[in-house]
Amino acid sequence: MSKIGRWLSEHRGSDGIKSALTDCGQWLRRHAWFAGTAGTAALAFIITFFAVAAATGDDDAPAPAAGAVTRSSPIPPGLSASDDAALPPEQPRTTDTPTSTDEARSADLTVEPGDPDGQTQAPRPPRPLPEFDEDALIHGGSGDEGAILGGPGIVASSAADSRTDWELIIPSAQLRADIVKVGLTRGGAMGAPDNPHVIGWWSDGPAPGKPGNVLLDGHRDFNDKERNVGTGVCWELPNTQLGDFILVRDNATRVNHLYLVIETTSVGWESADGVEYLQPSRYPLLTLITCEGSFDRDELNYSNRRIVVAQMTDTIPFPSS
Repeated sequence: MSKIGRWLSEHRGSDGIKSALTDCGQWLRRHAWFAGTAGTAALAFIITFFAVAAATGDDDAPAPAAGAVTRSSPIPPGLSASDDAALPPEQPRTTDTPTSTDEARSADLTVEPGDPDGQTQAPRPPRPLPEFDEDALIHGGSGDEGAILGGPGIVASSAADSRTDWELIIPSAQLRADIVKVGLTRGGAMGAPDNPHVIGWWSDGPAPGKPGNVLLDGHRDFNDKERNVGTGVCWELPNTQLGDFILVRDNATRVNHLYLVIETTSVGWESADGVEYLQPSRYPLLTLITCEGSFDRDELNYSNRRIVVAQMTDTIPFPSS
């Protein structure tokens, strides 16, 4: 019989179990150093195994397929504010925000020519500002005429505390105008400026250049308090197409926020389809709204709304003077 068999036969029954436990205790006391060393070695092995597994796990993982969208991927073209629609503007929600444009650009490193090992890296230089003819920007202005409009949907926006340091530039619409703050109408809708030559910014929403849906509006044409008729800041906004660029010029921080148009559409003024464009977004979007379609002289209202959605792609400093 083996030593293990003899030991088991000697420790049958309850007395045998007690005896076996006594023997085990005595063995552990006599071999405490060995047991402690073995336990420590086993623990060190386990820790080392998991450390190595963690270090090599990424190398064994399959690479993402070409064109796959990941958390670090750029926002796919065609994304609109409706992809994140859930709450009305007066109930903004907290969401994860993407990396800012400046952070993304500083992290975009390229290998210097002549370095085969790829060890020398440098930040990508800032993207140049798109070229356009400023003299052709004939629609819009500073709003120095003051509050010359009234009526339903118009909110006060000509006071000093409504001014901002921003200008909106849309070369495809021949538009350059100051941006002013607007609030909500008594009916709870986003108000339009009381001057037809400026752009209104819903001031309870995100600011230009920041993550979120920046809501802007402006007039297509106007009939002011003195019965003067003329074209407004957004007269040629329907000429803006997919891929055109929009600039928000911040004269305080001396940067240009560059947006590219990803959607342009026309919806009925009472259509529920237009509400989705007012929703919050985790992405840096700009949504500009104006009137278009047939004009109802009794209701003093246009039948449709032109909506242009653009996505921020870069922040470009003013040229050094």
